[in-house]
Amino acid sequence: MRELATFTVLGVVILGLAAGLAIGGIEVHTVLIPLLVVFVSYAMGRLISWDEDRRFLAPMFAAGAVAKMLGSLARHWILFAQYGGIGDAVGYHNRGLEMADVWRTGAVPPIPEGLTSLGTRFTGWVTGLVYVPYKPSLLGGFFLFGALALFGQFLFYAAYRRWAPQRTWFRYLALILFWPTMVYWPSSIGKEAFLTLFIGLAAYGVSRLFKDYGFGWLIVFATGAGVVFVVREHVTALLVLSFLGTSLVMRTQPGTTGRRILLIGVLVAAMVPVAQGLTERFGVQFQDSVSAEDFDGIRADLERSTGQGGSAVTGGVITGPLDIPAGILKVLYRPLPNEATNSQMLIASFEGTALVLLTLWTSPRWLPMALKARAHPYLLFSIVYSFGFVIAWSWILNLGILARQRSLVVPFVLVLFAYGWMDRRPDLDTPLGAYGEDPVDLTPARP
Repeated sequence: MRELATFTVLGVVILGLAAGLAIGGIEVHTVLIPLLVVFVSYAMGRLISWDEDRRFLAPMFAAGAVAKMLGSLARHWILFAQYGGIGDAVGYHNRGLEMADVWRTGAVPPIPEGLTSLGTRFTGWVTGLVYVPYKPSLLGGFFLFGALALFGQFLFYAAYRRWAPQRTWFRYLALILFWPTMVYWPSSIGKEAFLTLFIGLAAYGVSRLFKDYGFGWLIVFATGAGVVFVVREHVTALLVLSFLGTSLVMRTQPGTTGRRILLIGVLVAAMVPVAQGLTERFGVQFQDSVSAEDFDGIRADLERSTGQGGSAVTGGVITGPLDIPAGILKVLYRPLPNEATNSQMLIASFEGTALVLLTLWTSPRWLPMALKARAHPYLLFSIVYSFGFVIAWSWILNLGILARQRSLVVPFVLVLFAYGWMDRRPDLDTPLGAYGEDPVDLTPARP
């Protein structure tokens, strides 16, 4: 709970100090916010560190904050240099300024009605809430949303270290903070930054709950997944299904059978409203039984809405086992360098190439890692979520959209790479015990 309280309190400190210092018409906040984010990130690292990571956590958090602020600056520059200042972020910013004026009166503005999706309208509404202390410039808004995503990345690390071998903590922290997708895409005003924060919160709830089945952590998971549901229902469905699937397959801890059965019942019940939301969102009408034909409408809609523009592609849709390799390639690795059509796609192609190399490096460990995943629920949860994401997002036929939305799965994919890194120490090949019982390879469970 100390970790979560620290994230919350220090996150509020950023907004409060920025409000007090960004006065008048001077855009001093465009300097102060990055400095405050770096300072607060360092403080977070000091406050939530354990003995095992105290040496590197605070400096790495601060360095990650610097990288994130540079990512926000890069996204702002690209918006004007490549797109002439036309983009969703500008619309969210303008809507946020309007909503903030209402919030300041003490009233809660309604989520606007319109032809756009609820997630788009809700993001504009939330932008207004973030803007309440003061009226930032567009760049200031980018920095604020970049900070939200950064705190989500911190939560991913906090979730990871409760289950992972201690020797892998630093490498996962470095990957989650500095992987290009995480530095760049969720760093502007928009859904990706907001979702990164709340998916990270849901992941943290999963990690804590699996330790001792303390059902208070269901509130944390439900908060994260519930907010995500408003923006993207299918991501929440994936979170709940991954949580449920992990609960069914994981190895049972001694004395927790009853609580595990109760957890499974709660997650099954949670799928009812999630499924209803999905059917309303995508217009699926199930008959007496579920068949592939029931999803034809969704596929046609996605093909129509995503299969156009310079980044459109064909193929890679997973409809059966034989489609899985092409689907994984499209969702996680493409565009390839020869497919890049602009500067952002070129950067994404270099990242895809790096991911191929990382996959080759870690692949010898993947089978042993998968065989012992039942004893490490957060690893199993990450595998299930990543695979489900690949299947669902393989239906998107636009590499630009995939490159942007990849930030929703990269934190879980990086778990596999951090676990599977090729260590050269032979003693680490010792078979693992369940739940951190092997002192050679796993960190003992924290309370």
